[in-house]
Amino acid sequence: MAVLYRKTHAVIKAAIRIAATLARMGLAFDPNVSARYIMSESSAGWIMTRALILSLSVLILTSFCNQASLGAPIGVPQEPQLVALTDEWTNAINAKDRSKLEVLMAPNFTLHAWDNSWSVDRSSWMKNLMERYHLDEYHHSAIVARIYGDTADVTSKWYWRGIRDNKSFEEHGYVLDVWRQNSGTWQVLDRITVIQPGKE
Repeated sequence: MAVLYRKTHAVIKAAIRIAATLARMGLAFDPNVSARYIMSESSAGWIMTRALILSLSVLILTSFCNQASLGAPIGVPQEPQLVALTDEWTNAINAKDRSKLEVLMAPNFTLHAWDNSWSVDRSSWMKNLMERYHLDEYHHSAIVARIYGDTADVTSKWYWRGIRDNKSFEEHGYVLDVWRQNSGTWQVLDRITVIQPGKE
């Protein structure tokens, strides 16, 4: 399973690069023109969302190929367990429950921008939450999870609003979370996020 974890992590980084490249190029697939790409005139947010969807598709497809090459069964949906963990994490963030957050988040947890333009380690993430944010609303929806042995990926949509650095904010977006099981306990290793202003 360690081999699978390394391969999955490498695929995630490759998927981020694909999404970043597509967003910079402003490419979008035209379903009405077979096997042809056209320049999109849509907003940057639209391009970003479609690029992320494509990158996640690459991740899922390659994960399947990794499983097949290892002779392991293809991962099947395990939403109840991973959805519950995602909800626990969200609730702990809303409550600023440091002890619960430390249980759910691996010591080497990192929050990444979807294009890898910035990242935040667990210590900085925790400090930001506790000192810079007052959340009036924060939730995740459309949560989809798949387990591959001791590794899992979870995708979801999110929305939050509140006060950050004494200023009001409202944002939404999409995340890909990578979880790993150790001695029967799941912890989140990485969160890759797309952030867009306002409501969806």
